[in-house]
Amino acid sequence: MSQSRLEEQQITPKATAEVDTLPALISPHHQHDTAVVSKKVAHGTVWSVVGRVAALLAAFISTPFQTRLLGTEQYGIWALANTLIAYLTYTSLGMGDASTRFAAEPYVRKDADGETAVVWTSLLITLLPAVAGMVVVMLTARPLVEDVFGVPKHLQSIAVVVVQLTAFGIVAQIVANVFNTPQLVRLRYDLNASLNTGLLIVQHGAVVAVLLLGGGLCGMVWMVTSCSLLAALAHAFASRALQPTLFHPRVDLTLVGPLLRFGGAATLSALLGWVLISSERLFLAHFGSVQDLAYYSIASNLISLAALVATSMSQPLLPALSALYAAKEKVLLERLCIQSLRANLFCTLPAAFVLCVVGEPFLRAWVGSEYAAHSTTLLYILVPGVVFNSMIYMPLNLLTALGRTGTVLRCNLIEIIPHIIYTSFLTFLFGTAGAALAWSLRWLFHAVLLFAAARKVADFSVWDSMAGWQTCGTALLILIGAALVPFCFGENLLVRIAMAVIGCIGYGAFVWAKALSPYERKTLLQAFHFDLSMRL
Repeated sequence: MSQSRLEEQQITPKATAEVDTLPALISPHHQHDTAVVSKKVAHGTVWSVVGRVAALLAAFISTPFQTRLLGTEQYGIWALANTLIAYLTYTSLGMGDASTRFAAEPYVRKDADGETAVVWTSLLITLLPAVAGMVVVMLTARPLVEDVFGVPKHLQSIAVVVVQLTAFGIVAQIVANVFNTPQLVRLRYDLNASLNTGLLIVQHGAVVAVLLLGGGLCGMVWMVTSCSLLAALAHAFASRALQPTLFHPRVDLTLVGPLLRFGGAATLSALLGWVLISSERLFLAHFGSVQDLAYYSIASNLISLAALVATSMSQPLLPALSALYAAKEKVLLERLCIQSLRANLFCTLPAAFVLCVVGEPFLRAWVGSEYAAHSTTLLYILVPGVVFNSMIYMPLNLLTALGRTGTVLRCNLIEIIPHIIYTSFLTFLFGTAGAALAWSLRWLFHAVLLFAAARKVADFSVWDSMAGWQTCGTALLILIGAALVPFCFGENLLVRIAMAVIGCIGYGAFVWAKALSPYERKTLLQAFHFDLSMRL
């Protein structure tokens, strides 16, 4: 993993892998092999998208209850607690990804004890700092609430309890992210997504019930924490069904060093990344109010839907790229990178377009006119950022698969000081609009740095093989033109939805006919279980 460039060498045939193993990638017919790998990634992405959509629908139903029954101030406290406690996830030391990456090798060798040792060693490494971090947060919750963020005095006691309970729930999530390793190395995204989605739906339903019964913010957080504990247990038992030796703990001290080297750089990078993408919320709470944070959070949550495919593809993409790198398959690696980037761009653009078109009337119908009045403009400012955000998953996963987590860390170090300066400046001057602009600028700079780093490390440029700029530009113009038309029809949600559908159909037809190759169209259809011939 210390190589700076991919090695090019002749690949010798290997035995065909079992259906549920990582791809063997044996054939010299690279296009066929790419179809196999792409199909696995596509299936994983589809499962992840379906799960996320179901969870988002549950959140869509529960959020209006939260905003209306909690009120703006208490909902702002909930958003603030989640922003603060998210930093606690980095006490995991990156063992979620590290466990998946290091367990893949013993799994392919059919070394059950080795796989179990990776899981339990990773769990031991992550539990010590996670529990210590939870204790620190619980002890410092009151001064944070009272002195740092200036929560109104009548809500300070509630805010302290919310922060403390949320910290406990985060530790349970960290445990679940290690115990799901046997599912991921077997590419069982169907099982993983089903568990995550089912538990999230239960959580949202329980939250609504608690609020309707008068449990308030504290009752809601108790329920969310309980669901996090249930998720950890569910993943542990589901993984044990796949790996029967999982409940026979084994710790391999020789793994501690490699796991920490990989996870340490990844954790520092992710921590800096979270500072970069959430600092505007902290500046909003400091320079503005919890109400401003609530308006911004609603817009941010809605625009995140545009990156649904990109975030869903990230999980199956990492083990696939890791397998290709281990097999020294540079050609296949490059093709998969190009396909994932194209897929992310072509899916994110129309999703962002739809959110812009229906944003204002949708927000008014969903969370009320107050949020619609303050959050719609923020939605428009966040759109460029979410497009750049969708692009970074390819170089980020590529660098991680190559073991270059230190390179990602250096990119974040380059960004952090300038980002904090311009974010604080923009937020102080322009409030929520400045915070949204700073968020979008961050993803632009981050995309530029990661693509430059990936090109240097992997020694190829994905842009050389992307669809021509003329084709991409035409597709973008189709969306922009279609986006302007609905605003002539006022605030009618149904009319805007109809125009959004028409615009997406036109865009999709153009991309299908002009941007995708015949091979890519067949691969895409096969991912959705169409029985097509493999002849090209």
